[in-house]
Amino acid sequence: MDRAEILEVALELTCGDREEVHGDCVTTQQAVAHLWSEYWHAKAVADKEIMRPQFSGEDVAHMMTLLKIARCANTPGRYNADNYVDGAAYQAIAGECAHAERPQYEDMPDTSPCAMEYASGRCEGP
Repeated sequence: MDRAEILEVALELTCGDREEVHGDCVTTQQAVAHLWSEYWHAKAVADKEIMRPQFSGEDVAHMMTLLKIARCANTPGRYNADNYVDGAAYQAIAGECAHAERPQYEDMPDTSPCAMEYASGRCEGP
């Protein structure tokens, strides 16, 4: 699979039937964040630790991406397209969660080289 195919499949997965089956991705990531936070708290209490992180939906999506990266790292010499497709999809979900959870960032201009070229009309965009 090339990068376009990976992103196309990730787009189909995150915006197609899966959302109908599993629900809104932001709400789902926030629910997972709540459960992970509570689990972490229970573990911290049991271990008499003080630290209690509060995960966000964005954190969950980033950590799920790390899961996919770990799977790639732990299977050297083998290729599984699912890890790359899901990794791209989780990063897209992380972006959507960040937009929903931290709306103050929505007014920040995208200064990446690709966005700058698109804004200037030098490329057609995705």
